[in-house]
Amino acid sequence: MKTIAYVSMATVLGTILTANRVVGNLRPDEYKSGIVWPSPPEVDPGSSNQPPSDAVVLFDGTDLSQWQGGERWKIEDGIATVQGSGILTKQSFGDCQLHIEFATPKIVKGKGQGRGNSGVYLMGRYEVQILDSFDNPTYFDGQCAAIYKQQPPTVNASRKPGEWQTYDLFDILKISVREDTPRRAEKNICWFMFHIFYTISIQFLEIMCLGTRIVFF
Repeated sequence: MKTIAYVSMATVLGTILTANRVVGNLRPDEYKSGIVWPSPPEVDPGSSNQPPSDAVVLFDGTDLSQWQGGERWKIEDGIATVQGSGILTKQSFGDCQLHIEFATPKIVKGKGQGRGNSGVYLMGRYEVQILDSFDNPTYFDGQCAAIYKQQPPTVNASRKPGEWQTYDLFDILKISVREDTPRRAEKNICWFMFHIFYTISIQFLEIMCLGTRIVFF
């Protein structure tokens, strides 16, 4: 295996060196694509406990003022616990990256869909399932990290009850115009989601309450 990798790298390197000898006298600007790109804005990427500088923080550990109905939930030690009913963001979102940290109840009660059940709704239609799926069989398109009744997760990456888990969801709405009917626009939604760094493949964001004390951080 090492020999193959070495030969491949040498072949690529030889090609690059040959190309440089042939066109090495050309000016650097002749390599430009011709597209004038805007300068990317500078963003502080944050850290393990701080969000990126361009993020819209929906819960900072102190209050749920960014949510309709957030006053009903219990907040203690920087953690929001589901109580009463679901909550809905006051602000609407289009294309976005969503980061959520959650934990199902440490004390296990029930089984299947009756164990640690909640969810994150996108556009009031599509639900990203939150469920205690650690050693808890249920239908695959309804387990944790599934797009409920639409798509099962690629793997079951669920942690033990009470342990923190994360969702990182990339929601992209693509609007295209059909050539045969220019006045008709088609909307396509593209999602990429990572459940604890495993690939699973808005307007308003809603978090459900199904009687289980799910906690969010």
